Amino acid sequence: MHGLPGRKVEGDLTLAKELNKRDINVLTFDYRGLWNNQDVFTVANSQTDLNNVIDFMFNPDNVSKYSIDTTRIIVGGHSYGSTMTIISAIHNDKVKEIILLGLADLSYAVRHSYSPTDIDNRAAVQSLEDALWGPGKLIQNFTDFMLDLTFNNYKYDFVIHADNLLDNRMFIVVSRNDLTVPIENHFFPLYRKLQGMKHPNLEALITDHGHNFIDFRKHELPELISNWIKK
Repeated sequence: MHGLPGRKVEGDLTLAKELNKRDINVLTFDYRGLWNNQDVFTVANSQTDLNNVIDFMFNPDNVSKYSIDTTRIIVGGHSYGSTMTIISAIHNDKVKEIILLGLADLSYAVRHSYSPTDIDNRAAVQSLEDALWGPGKLIQNFTDFMLDLTFNNYKYDFVIHADNLLDNRMFIVVSRNDLTVPIENHFFPLYRKLQGMKHPNLEALITDHGHNFIDFRKHELPELISNWIKK
């Protein structure tokens, strides 16, 4: 799953193509409310989209048609996509293995820079919007997005719900040079909690690349992901 704003999925995503070369099948999609998709863009709706995709892969007709091994369905995403991945792992029992790239904790952003009383304060909304997506990247129906994120923040807080991840096999790749979602705030709180719980199947890598892993995702990142999947 791509981050925000990502780009319209048209079958030419570098990471997907590189994983294909390593005999890994990839399914990717755009969230509703983005890239001319209808409906409203919210975390809740993105979760519904993901759950629908997972159900698609478990559908017996599709299992037969695409030769899907339902014991090795791995959910993964970058940035906002990592948020969607980890929330799904917490609340969807079908999700057993996850890959988190440029881990983003949206609940942290809300807890530390926003409150429900700000929902009609355009300056406050703009400030958080810039912090989350970058200056000038206005998303559709941002107020709806923030209402959902604010009032469902407990459900989306994956540090609080870290115990629900103990049965998941996890691979996390982040960057110490990530200025979009600094690892001090977005990665280490979860990582340290999982370490304290003695998570049995957690692998994490801290790189020197930026948030988007521009050059890293062409060769090294797909190789790391492929090796992790095939272990």
